[in-house]
Amino acid sequence: MKIVVCVKQVPGTTEVSIDPETKRLIR
Repeated sequence: MKIVVCVKQVPGTTEVSIDPETKRLIR
């Protein structure tokens, strides 16, 4: 849930991918 909120607040979400395993943002 927290990850989704962070992604919405961060610009350029289209260029950022999220790993379900590490739960981290990958550029």
